[in-house]
Amino acid sequence: MLFDPTAPVPSRALAGARAPAGASVSAVAAAAARKPAAARKPAATRKSAAAPRSPTISAAPLVAPDDPPPLADMIDRATYRQIHTGIDRWYVVNVMNEEGGNVSRVARRLKVSRKRVRVLWARLRSNAGKDDLKKILKAGGKPSNAPPPPDIVPLLPKGTYREVHDTVDRWLLGHTLGRVDGNVSQAARDLAVSRKHLRDHLARVKLYR
Repeated sequence: MLFDPTAPVPSRALAGARAPAGASVSAVAAAAARKPAAARKPAATRKSAAAPRSPTISAAPLVAPDDPPPLADMIDRATYRQIHTGIDRWYVVNVMNEEGGNVSRVARRLKVSRKRVRVLWARLRSNAGKDDLKKILKAGGKPSNAPPPPDIVPLLPKGTYREVHDTVDRWLLGHTLGRVDGNVSQAARDLAVSRKHLRDHLARVKLYR
């Protein structure tokens, strides 16, 4: 059949309709008319709009400890994660409560992303590691020759998330590495972290090159 330049251009619905080979334009139009309405609906309207994420944490606030975890009693007895989770339970929960659960304000204050705030909050609400401190303090043994821990209470009003944790890392990692005569592998085992994790954090607080 010769191309007729005066014939109307088929619409998208007609172009998407299937008809037997050699069928006329009218046959294609009839096939398109038989398609369900949902199938002819534009893709953009078929997608349900994603619910906007709330700017605040709607769950009931957690009760923040009045004081930071007893770092002097935890060193040489707790893992790296147990110590830092204890700090988050005091620091992040206090900041969250002071900011009324507003994720954006908490993120600006901690200088982290809003996604990071939500991840931290979900971890704290799951009560992961909540009973670790009790178990550590009940266990035998005392830290030996450990320097006094840093005072992180003054960092609560204006200190960022990284400043608080780096302050503790300089004390924790410096003591642990010194106790094992600089053996990174042994220090990583004692803290229950990988050697890469330990090296990265040592470099961040300028204790390792």
